[in-house]
Amino acid sequence: MTYPTGPLRVLVQGLFVLTGVFLILWTWSALGQRAPSGQALKYFDRQFLETATERATRSYVAWALRNALVFSTAFVLVRSGFIVNATQNLLRRMGPSTHPGAGGTFLGGVIASFFWLLAISLVSLPFRYYTGHYLERVYGISRMTAGQWFIDYGKSFLLTALVTTLAGGVLTLFIALQPRAWPYLAGAGVLVLSLVISYLYPVLVAPMFYRFKPLGDPDLLRDVEELTRKAGIDVSEVLVMEASEKTTRLNAYFAGLGKTKQVVLYDTLLSGTSREQARLVLAHEMSHYKHSHVLKGVILSSAGALVAFILFAWALGWSFSGVTAGSAPGTTALPGPVAALVMLLLFLSLVEFVTTPAGNWISRRFEVQADLDSLAWTGDVQAFMESHVKLARGNLSDVEPPPFIRWFAWTHPTTLERLELGLRGSVFDEGN
Repeated sequence: MTYPTGPLRVLVQGLFVLTGVFLILWTWSALGQRAPSGQALKYFDRQFLETATERATRSYVAWALRNALVFSTAFVLVRSGFIVNATQNLLRRMGPSTHPGAGGTFLGGVIASFFWLLAISLVSLPFRYYTGHYLERVYGISRMTAGQWFIDYGKSFLLTALVTTLAGGVLTLFIALQPRAWPYLAGAGVLVLSLVISYLYPVLVAPMFYRFKPLGDPDLLRDVEELTRKAGIDVSEVLVMEASEKTTRLNAYFAGLGKTKQVVLYDTLLSGTSREQARLVLAHEMSHYKHSHVLKGVILSSAGALVAFILFAWALGWSFSGVTAGSAPGTTALPGPVAALVMLLLFLSLVEFVTTPAGNWISRRFEVQADLDSLAWTGDVQAFMESHVKLARGNLSDVEPPPFIRWFAWTHPTTLERLELGLRGSVFDEGN
């Protein structure tokens, strides 16, 4: 394939430079010497803090190495034209020509997207196993065997492959058939797909990995009724996830849209906390429910994707000045739809990475809102403080991560920030 020139090359190179800067800063932050602060020692013993820091540092370094290798691999895949050539060769063997019409264009997008996902997944796999299973076992968090972990990983890969390949095929069709309107069609497609996934996740995807049952604790059910009255919402379902089969982590989450909205509590959370602490966590998740944080996240991420599509289309049009092979002399034809798709996959991967801090800043604001609501609805500062200390201990959390890593990757306020929020009873300064 022809590697882009002009604005698209400048954009991609600029994104690569920014990605490299972020990875260097991340690694430097991860490897820096850290001693527990006096504030941390007020709530946690030194041994816990040192162990949590050790585990986090190993995870941070693995994360940086994985992303460095992933983006290097992605650049080679695009620069060499490997995926485009492999896709065209496979299409020829299957029968269609290189330009086989709408059906073949869709199939080409499906194949190219699968090759892309497979290559990135293979590069990432050793690092994901190291952080997602090995370290979890070493530090006593995971109860899964290696075989169980790979089964779950395989399920996740197949689900991701299904969505990615179909989306890639449709996107390639948009590029081929609607060269001017495709960014807007793609943006609308991202919104629709995200809404569908968010709607189906609680009822279709999550049960593939865990078993669920309705909350049966009568005291907590009464707490649910009281909290829903205070919040002014109607929580359709509170479920307990049987997480203890796989992990010791304490957690809860809110998922779903419309009729599939669910508040989910880990069974480890119920067995490892008091009723007051579990009630506090319930209130937090109900706040996400009340404020439609999932829907807001979908809308914001879809808007970001639309901006990225428009920017890419503009840069692509200026980088390849011709539209067809019959363009006037001195111009260059636009790359084929499959080649454009592969360049787009690289571009979107880089954009997603460098905009991670923005998305996480929004997520932290959502979490602060939920924390404040949980305090207001329960009026129990002690339970708030105790629950976050217990959550940190149960999850072996890095309670005071390096500032850059916290800024870049933290989707929630840190444990110490939340404890400070509990003491102050008002929004703390995010420092951004």
